[in-house]
Amino acid sequence: MILIHRYIPEKLLPKNVRNGSYEDIALEEFFKLIAKADLLHELAIEDIHAGFLKALNEIIGDN
Repeated sequence: MILIHRYIPEKLLPKNVRNGSYEDIALEEFFKLIAKADLLHELAIEDIHAGFLKALNEIIGDN
């Protein structure tokens, strides 16, 4: 659940999930939220990786 709330903005969550309760959500919708959050997590990691490589390239350069 933490993955969902960390990577999916609250305004994009279904209304019945915004309060942190998952009791009223269908299992299929819950799995879709987990999949979206996982994808956003992977994108965040890729962004960090790309930023690190860019900074490293600026420090070291392309001798």
